[in-house]
Amino acid sequence: MSLKVCGLQDGDARAVYKNVDLDVRKYLKLKMFIHAEEVPGEGSLADGDISVFVRMGTDYQNNYYEYEIPLTITPAGYYDGTLDEEAPDRYLVWPEANDLDLDFELLQLVKQERNDLIRAGNPNVSLTRLYTEFDGDRKVSVMGNPNLSNVQTIMIGIRNPKKVSQTDDDDGLPKCAEVWVNELRLTDFDEKGGWAANARITAKLADFGSVTVAGATSKPGFGAINQKVSERQKEEINRIDVSSNLELVKFFPEKLNVRIPMYVGYSQNVANPEYNPLDPDIPFKVALSDPTLSEEYKDSLRHIAQDYTQRKSLNFTNVKVNKTQGKPHIYDLSNWSVSYGYNETFQRDVNTIYNTNKVYTGAVFYNYNATPKIIEPFKDVKLFNKKAFKIIKDFNFYFLPSQLSFRTNLNRTYGETQLRNIYNSSLPLPVSVRKDFNWIRQYDLKYNLSKNLKFYFKATNNARIDEPQGRIYKEDPFYEQKRDTIWDNLRNFGRNTQYHHDWNVTYNLPINKIPLLNWVTANTRYSGTYDWTAGPITADTLNLGNMLQNGNSMSLNTQFNLLSLYNKIDYLDEVNKKYRGRRSRRSPKKEVETVTFEEQGVKLKAEKEKKFTHKLKTEDVTIKATGSDGKDVLGDYRVIDENRAAFTPTVDAEEVTILITGKREKKESIAKIIFDNTLVAVMSVKNISIGFTETNGTLLPGYMPSTYIMGMSNYVADPEMFGNHSAIRTPTIPFVLGWQEDGFGDWAIRNNVVTRDTTNIQAFMQTHNRSWNVRASLEPVRDLRIDLNLTHSFSQNSSHYYRYGYDTIYGDDRFMQMNPTTSGTFSMSIISWGTAFEPMNSDGDYSSATFSQFDANRIVIANRLASERPGYNPTDVDTYGFPSGYGKTSQDVLIPAFIAAYTNKSPEVVSLETFPSILSALPNWRITYDGLSKIPKLAKIFRSVNLNHVYRSTFNIGSYQTRLSNEYYEQDGFNIIRDELENYYSKYQINGISITEQFSPLISIDMTMTNSFIAKVEVKKNRNLNMSFSNNQLTELKNDEFIIGTGYRFKDVEITIKTSGRQRNFKSDLNVRLDFSIRNSLTVIRKLEEGFNQPTAGQKTFTIKTSADYVLSNRFNLRLFYDQVINKPTLNITYPTSNTNFGVSLRFTLAT
Repeated sequence: MSLKVCGLQDGDARAVYKNVDLDVRKYLKLKMFIHAEEVPGEGSLADGDISVFVRMGTDYQNNYYEYEIPLTITPAGYYDGTLDEEAPDRYLVWPEANDLDLDFELLQLVKQERNDLIRAGNPNVSLTRLYTEFDGDRKVSVMGNPNLSNVQTIMIGIRNPKKVSQTDDDDGLPKCAEVWVNELRLTDFDEKGGWAANARITAKLADFGSVTVAGATSKPGFGAINQKVSERQKEEINRIDVSSNLELVKFFPEKLNVRIPMYVGYSQNVANPEYNPLDPDIPFKVALSDPTLSEEYKDSLRHIAQDYTQRKSLNFTNVKVNKTQGKPHIYDLSNWSVSYGYNETFQRDVNTIYNTNKVYTGAVFYNYNATPKIIEPFKDVKLFNKKAFKIIKDFNFYFLPSQLSFRTNLNRTYGETQLRNIYNSSLPLPVSVRKDFNWIRQYDLKYNLSKNLKFYFKATNNARIDEPQGRIYKEDPFYEQKRDTIWDNLRNFGRNTQYHHDWNVTYNLPINKIPLLNWVTANTRYSGTYDWTAGPITADTLNLGNMLQNGNSMSLNTQFNLLSLYNKIDYLDEVNKKYRGRRSRRSPKKEVETVTFEEQGVKLKAEKEKKFTHKLKTEDVTIKATGSDGKDVLGDYRVIDENRAAFTPTVDAEEVTILITGKREKKESIAKIIFDNTLVAVMSVKNISIGFTETNGTLLPGYMPSTYIMGMSNYVADPEMFGNHSAIRTPTIPFVLGWQEDGFGDWAIRNNVVTRDTTNIQAFMQTHNRSWNVRASLEPVRDLRIDLNLTHSFSQNSSHYYRYGYDTIYGDDRFMQMNPTTSGTFSMSIISWGTAFEPMNSDGDYSSATFSQFDANRIVIANRLASERPGYNPTDVDTYGFPSGYGKTSQDVLIPAFIAAYTNKSPEVVSLETFPSILSALPNWRITYDGLSKIPKLAKIFRSVNLNHVYRSTFNIGSYQTRLSNEYYEQDGFNIIRDELENYYSKYQINGISITEQFSPLISIDMTMTNSFIAKVEVKKNRNLNMSFSNNQLTELKNDEFIIGTGYRFKDVEITIKTSGRQRNFKSDLNVRLDFSIRNSLTVIRKLEEGFNQPTAGQKTFTIKTSADYVLSNRFNLRLFYDQVINKPTLNITYPTSNTNFGVSLRFTLAT
């Protein structure tokens, strides 16, 4: 670094600085090369005319060390690096006399000398005055209280030494100079290392328990292998732990069958610092060796500097009577258990005189778990054995709950802390106290009313035991009074701060027990929550009240197993079995029919063949010849073809009857084949499930009553705030059960349970969420699966403020509803496939036919909306031909026009609703086929071939909210207020809508060959459409991606690796992969009003990924890889980029 100054006045300096964060205590020296020369034409310099100083500390002016070096000037000349033994050029340019070679110990000594003088009372020395000593001709200075463990600034500068007297050599003139500084560095690392050791011993005390003693020590300089020098340990740490687990039941008779586990623990951790914590860059041993310090002060310093922590603990956990054999009962003592714990921590260090923390815990727990007997009154009634009465026969119920539990916990934390005044020990700091005394009560009830009807309830009540302010200790003269106050609060169960309960009922509808509907399963669930939260404790002039909140969730899930329905119809069952066999690729069982041909009065000659034309169209025939006497005529027959056969008798016979019987495959009619295949197509729908969920919630701030039982209380209104009123039970039972009551806020106002304090600024809120999820599973042919999914969700949050004050309309004080708002979100699945493959216009204007259709749809939608209004006048139009009130930028017009255009629907039939119903939602789908590899010829080549196609498209309204009251007023169900463009204000203000469409993938073929060769081809598309109503522009983002991948597993590849002069042979599989992808992305902004399209971003991305993996052992894996990503922008607004990543990785696994 080159520093150049000119006109530097006598005693003045100029410097450069840098902010750092360093701990340099483990380094011994600071070094730097320095060169100085004259500035040509600016006067000559003599040695010592200028000096360089290095300043380091926590700041630049008040806390720093400074080291100043008078400089030797290098004469002007040419230096070519000649190595003259007496005066090499490099030593002339960088003279050793200028070198910075600072021993950090020197800085510490100077600071200690300065501190000794301050303690001695020298009036000329103080922390706020620069103190200087000389190191030869160099100056060592200290200002304030700098700290080498926390170096925040480093400054390097040039100084013109000040002329002190007329007799010194300084000419007192301004100076010009150029100084080079090079290689500022920390050197000579303190190589003294640390060590650590630990020991542990455990003694087992027969079956009574065990005792464990553990100890550890570590010295300064100890640390992990990956820690930096400055991160290594800088203190000596000694730790001892003693713990014992005892089973005190051994002191009691065995017949009591009790369990009394006890844990006792004690630990002590002592950390003695390597450096003086009051002066962190001075070694502690050096500080203690200062002869000017008294022994009393040194002892005090040892105590102050030590970081000491002591912990004590005593715990009895789950003390109880063990269970006995036999049936569990609610009244069993084994259902009860108790616990107690005491933990104490004492800590002190340089900043803390003492910090104590005591934790007391106590708990009583009752838990009853059982499997109650089920009651089935109609199980053995023979009248109900028929399937039609199954719903009655299976009727059942339970008398007792399956779980009943109660838990009460008392937790008290008490702590005291007194910080140390390290600047003036004669002025002690006050003691701060921490107190936290809580009483938690929990209740659980699980009651299965029947196998199908299940009930669960859980409640939690949190109370605080308020303690008197200040310290609580026995020497306090008011100790008895404070203790009585605490006990009084305990007897009153504390002050409730929070109550919560939730409950749910689950019911599996027995609809599947009805024979005609046993293919349908349905279950419903209702859950309710209730919360009461205490308000903050405020001054008597404020009464903000408490917080009341409830919520519920209702769900209905129904599943239709259509395969079971099909099998109920014999013919459908027959068709299903018939074609199911064909889909399983087993040869279908052919249906055979028997046909006959008979000819009478036939004359036969012995050993002479007689031919018959039977036209039965089968070669599977038998011939039987019967004589006139009814006896068989013996002979042989021969099948000529499917329509002819011959018979050769052994004897002559007349009046013979020939019966030819044949079997042939029964032929189906074309109509039956078409009908059966139509049924198979219909029966491809195997399963349909419908899920509906609705959640609701209410929040009421400023609720005045407290809680007593189940979150309710008998409430008497404050007469000073509300006047005299009789007591009421509040809140209502439906509200406690989570039900949403219309007008609950008004009910609360009428019954004086809401504070009238005007400082209550929280809003009354109600939430509503509703969602549908419909799924269907189809299997048109074997191994071809189609999963359909339809979603529809709507959320709404409403809020307003109850403000008590003077109502100018009614002329009195009353509650007023202020700032009512409603907001929420909406989404539903749609099909926008029809516009997904629209190409960009090749002429470069990026126009879109779909966007043009969106533009054209507006007039159609506007006319439809206007025609629905009472008194519609078709001739009342604006300058663009749009009906009055429904202009081309109306939100009510744009939403249906957008949906119609991008879902390829007619604007004449698309829904005009802002939030279309579930009937407007359309399903997305996933199609998979893995049957190709099961074709015998392909199975010889491919182990597996999977085809995949996934389509998802969603219409979203990210957020909506109600308009201000002066912007919306309904008349006959329609708003009559218009905006500045003469459009009717929409009921809801919506900033924008969007469609998110994904083909993920459009098509994917994943193949694995029998020779371990794998290949994958995948095409992906996605499109995001964001329509903003604030500027009436559409942002369209399109991405198209083509992926091809291949790989091969080379079996049992042998490699040889030489390590440590030895040769090791490995044999494993080599897995090679290659993936290549091309991704095109383009973002276009389409302005609806201006009528032009503007591309804003776009690029083509090429990605290549190759890798080779080789398993050396079960713990080592060797991998070679090469990855490259190339981005080529399609717009000239960014530069092409290429990122390449390649290398070798060796992965070592520690876990087995």
